[in-house]
Amino acid sequence: MRCTWCENRLAAYLEGTLSGRARRAVAAHLRTCAACAALYDELRVVDGLLHTSRALPPAVDVVDAVMDGVRAHTGRQRPRTPLWLVGALYLIAAWLAIAALFASGATGALGTPLAALGTTGASAYAAYTATLRAFGPLVPALAAFVGIVLFLDAALACAVVYFYRHLRPRLARHLVRTEFS
Repeated sequence: MRCTWCENRLAAYLEGTLSGRARRAVAAHLRTCAACAALYDELRVVDGLLHTSRALPPAVDVVDAVMDGVRAHTGRQRPRTPLWLVGALYLIAAWLAIAALFASGATGALGTPLAALGTTGASAYAAYTATLRAFGPLVPALAAFVGIVLFLDAALACAVVYFYRHLRPRLARHLVRTEFS
């Protein structure tokens, strides 16, 4: 009998799952072959160690240890600015800019520095005032349009903030639940 045939069946021989004829052939070969007998003895030792192994103590949960360290960290954090305050300041600044633009067009305040530039400035000022007179009747409609745009802008900003603070976490939890179920 060849050693390779015997070596391939040593694990099954050790477990006792070989048929009677194969078991007798492996036993006969082990009595005559020192190399296969040594391999069989090593397998028995390893198998014995596996059956008598002790349970390892539970490992420290790394995630909990790291999170405890993060919670214990007393780093200085920048205070958060309330979102409503940012939105209100944005709307106030936008309305003040629009009011300043309309006020400067009505009083000609922008034309004064242009007039100081000489003839080119004077012709630019004349073009500026002519444009204001041409678009003068449209000012109320433009003001309404700008107001609607600012309102929609603020509403969209509120919707985005609401989505990220309320709906997105719920959606993430739902997706995690459906993925693992």
